[in-house]
Amino acid sequence: MLVCVLLIPMLIRYASYLGMQDLPDERKIHSSAIPRVGGLAMVCGALLSTLIWIEHSIAIYCYMLSVIIIAIFGIWDDKVQLNHKVKFIGQLFAALLVVTLGDVNINSLPFIYDGIIPDYISMPFTIFALLGITNAINLSDGLDGLAGGSSIFSLGVIALIAYTSGELQLVMLSFAVVGAVLGFLRFNTYPASVFMGDTGSQFLGFSLGVLVIWLSQNYVPVMSPSIAIVALGVPILDTFYVMSQRLLNRQSPFKPDKRHIHHKLLNSGLDHYEAVSSIYLIQSIFVVSAYLFRFQNDYIVLGLYTIFGLSLIFILEMYSKNKKLSDKKHSDSFFSRLLSRQENRSQLSRFCVGIAAMLMSVYFFLVVLSSDTIPIEVIFISVGLIAFNLILFLNRKSTFIKSILRIDLYLISTVITYLIMINAEMSSSFEQLLSIVFAILIIVTILGFVFPEKKRLTITPLDYIIIFIMILISILPGDIFFDVTHYATDITRLFILFYVTELILMSVTKLVTYLKVTTMLSVITLLIRFVV
Repeated sequence: MLVCVLLIPMLIRYASYLGMQDLPDERKIHSSAIPRVGGLAMVCGALLSTLIWIEHSIAIYCYMLSVIIIAIFGIWDDKVQLNHKVKFIGQLFAALLVVTLGDVNINSLPFIYDGIIPDYISMPFTIFALLGITNAINLSDGLDGLAGGSSIFSLGVIALIAYTSGELQLVMLSFAVVGAVLGFLRFNTYPASVFMGDTGSQFLGFSLGVLVIWLSQNYVPVMSPSIAIVALGVPILDTFYVMSQRLLNRQSPFKPDKRHIHHKLLNSGLDHYEAVSSIYLIQSIFVVSAYLFRFQNDYIVLGLYTIFGLSLIFILEMYSKNKKLSDKKHSDSFFSRLLSRQENRSQLSRFCVGIAAMLMSVYFFLVVLSSDTIPIEVIFISVGLIAFNLILFLNRKSTFIKSILRIDLYLISTVITYLIMINAEMSSSFEQLLSIVFAILIIVTILGFVFPEKKRLTITPLDYIIIFIMILISILPGDIFFDVTHYATDITRLFILFYVTELILMSVTKLVTYLKVTTMLSVITLLIRFVV
């Protein structure tokens, strides 16, 4: 991630000199030239991390060399727009290397349980699968943050299953790629300042193919082979969907068009953020299902995948053909149209923000009142907060009221979360009440961001990825991450409180004053409880 964050700005500066720019056309969403150098940075970041942190072996060396081959052809394609046949040659060389020398082989298939597949079937089928997955990710790269974000979900479930099986090398390799994608998404969230290009999408697809084959065939052979398809989720479904449409229309399956799932979502009336976030949601359902059903019968796994996929396609076809929605040319997003009048939107926004401020105060007081153990370091922070605010109040010269409140709320949120961690054995009635208050707080905060009165803070699809990962880790069984799961739950609470803080600070001064008073009251209550 660090390599990508450092490299991408430099590569953007020289993108035009390198000839790696994505020019707009009738099939693309963007209207100006965008540098296509993100993939090069991703490859550099992932390979450097792999070289430094992962135990070296013939398989790892073959993977790294194959990625370099993929990157060379990808950079060539990003510069001159290669014919798909030439791209296949590079992909074929890379696939041959990892299949023949890198121990990447599909030895078992869904519905086949009576032995190992012969090499003369296994090798060509593995190469075909690698090429298919590589191009599936390549085809899905149509919106800002789409291919990268969707891949993070798949890489996450691969790492999780590998971790539960004790295969830390596969976990580290997955994390190397995840780090590269996260660094890239810093610059690729809509509106993107850089694209990954074919270099990045082919690298992601190839890496996912290698990782999912290693996972399902070598490391966790008792896992259902069909889980690999579910773990990859939306890109596989999208590829089958688009390819079948092209073949039915007697067109080349490699001919670019606007029949992808993300195009259907845009045509149904969603804006860019909503389309990407919707695909993230669908992908998250797939990867959670892959983890939960990893040891189930292939008939159950593929049956559920097929039913869900066909239902999704049916719904998309139905809505994308609605001319009334298409003719509006996305002047308003789908969710925005749920509130047809601006005054209704404003009322709902103010209501949600007001409830959020009240619930945040209630949450602070409940934690303070239910805490039997109050560490001395919490008291030092509380005294410092009171003194800091008292000095500013006496001077009466500070014009940075919201900035000061932000500091107060971030600190008190951290203190409150720390108290919850220290007082893990609080009474069940208080714990249930806290959970109810916090659940309502999450709901009104989400509504506040979906229907903002004033768009001052933009929640991007990258925020949804972070929130989803944090919430997912917090609800995992304790035997997966041991004590880490407990801390992840508390960190999730803390980040949600930070988001609530930002939502409230977008609003009116009365709420700011109310929160300032209640925050100080909760801190004073904390001091009184410590003394008593």
